[in-house]
Amino acid sequence: MLHPEPIIDPVINYVVLGFEKKRKGVPWRIALKEFRTVKGELGYFAAMRQSKDPTSFIVLLEDSAALLGVLIALIGTYAREALNEAAFDGVASIGIGMVLAVTAIFLARETEGLLIGESARPALTRSIPRIASEQPGIEHVNELFTVHLSPRQVLAMLNVHFASTLTVGEVEAAVDVIERRIKSALPEVEAVFVKPQSTEMYQRARERKIPDQ
Repeated sequence: MLHPEPIIDPVINYVVLGFEKKRKGVPWRIALKEFRTVKGELGYFAAMRQSKDPTSFIVLLEDSAALLGVLIALIGTYAREALNEAAFDGVASIGIGMVLAVTAIFLARETEGLLIGESARPALTRSIPRIASEQPGIEHVNELFTVHLSPRQVLAMLNVHFASTLTVGEVEAAVDVIERRIKSALPEVEAVFVKPQSTEMYQRARERKIPDQ
């Protein structure tokens, strides 16, 4: 913007940008069609935020950013020639850089959780305690921890308060039933670990972990 260079032949710019628009437009339409089938009734932004499979929208976002960059470049070139103001070329370059930066930040935030371990979707985290609570002998589900091993594989760990009247053998049998029922109802749950612990012991353990304010 401070030291702009003149555009020798804008027609070349338009030809190159037009070719790039066509080249990026084909995979963009394919990615959009595929993502529409995946997102269901959710909006585009909500579907991206809730998705556990970044590959379903990464291509769409990258191609969308590329097409938006081409559009900004076209507008910058046209404004540069129509208004005879060389600074518009630099403004367009800054705009393209901002589009790429915002896209990169969004993708980084959405994929970070899966790289370091992201919890399961809310519907699944509500279903697991409910299924466990339906088992006779279960008085309370103290805690549930879930983590995605892959987009369609979830590891679940339950902290459960069993009735004190149950024997060790009955607790083991109940744990086996809980694991099988959860896996049957929720196929994406790859493994279930159940830790028997009374609510009182669980609360005391939590209090020891929480520092005094």
